Amino acid sequence: MKLELSKCVVCNETGQRTQEYSTQELNGIMLSLLKENGIDESQVRVSDTGDMMLNGVPSLKLHSMMLKAEELGLQMKYTQKMQIEIY
Repeated sequence: MKLELSKCVVCNETGQRTQEYSTQELNGIMLSLLKENGIDESQVRVSDTGDMMLNGVPSLKLHSMMLKAEELGLQMKYTQKMQIEIY
């Protein structure tokens, strides 16, 4: 049996984006912000659809990165999932 817990937070819903970015530009911006916050690229996986998945990133570093992204006018949705497997 598997239990999956999910927590979702939407940031900067009312903020105005100052510029439209392509998926590649957004990936570059996010990788730069992650690096600035001490998050190693080995902890980041980018899927074929452009989704970024982070493994083992401390919450404080992630929060700091999200605040910087908000300053850039980016709208973010943060979803944290925990999966528990019971045998």
